[in-house]
Amino acid sequence: MRNVSLGHVRALEVPATGGQRFILSAGAFIWQDWFDVVNELKLQEVTVPAGTPGAGKSFNPITGTTTRRRERCSGLSSAIRRRRQRTGQHREPEGARVWMSQMSYSLCRFWAYDESQKIVGEGPNSPAWKLALTGSMAGGIAGFVGNPGEIIMVRLQGDFAKSPEKRLNYKNYFDGLYRMVHDEGPSSLARGVTPIVFRAILMNASQLALYDYVKAELLKTPYFNDNIYCHFTAS
Repeated sequence: MRNVSLGHVRALEVPATGGQRFILSAGAFIWQDWFDVVNELKLQEVTVPAGTPGAGKSFNPITGTTTRRRERCSGLSSAIRRRRQRTGQHREPEGARVWMSQMSYSLCRFWAYDESQKIVGEGPNSPAWKLALTGSMAGGIAGFVGNPGEIIMVRLQGDFAKSPEKRLNYKNYFDGLYRMVHDEGPSSLARGVTPIVFRAILMNASQLALYDYVKAELLKTPYFNDNIYCHFTAS
């Protein structure tokens, strides 16, 4: 994704790219592959040549598209190599490494919302203020529990922009959690907790409460039952 974004930026910055067309491809490319994919979709509004279906599978990379014009105009390949040399990354693993931080927040907020409903006494015909209150309670609890994950996620995603000697190099969520407590003390887990909790309260008071309110109103009509169509419409 970053390489594609970099391609767009270079196209805007470098005057020589004006009026040119470039293909961003991870490897050898042949138009027959593109024809096959589009024709398999059977899009009525799009007509492309059939060519020789399947011919791309026996394609010889020696006859592939050249990158000389792209490199001469934009220097894109060099820019990508420089970014990878600077960051020390040849893939983008941070998205896969921060899944736990998202789970800690999302799972907690739904559990807290159910428990808050029991405490407040929320029912099918509860007023809007009760719905907002339970959503706020759930958001506050989830924001507090998920705060360490937010910190680790931000650090993981921002690590590549630092020079190698200044990187934290967390292996994953649990490694980051351990090193925060070990190196910075338990209080580091609450760093920035106030804005995180406040944001979570506002977001869940609107999202969860409004969902329940709209769903209850839809169920009062003769057009909806408590099924996936009602849940989708309420969402």
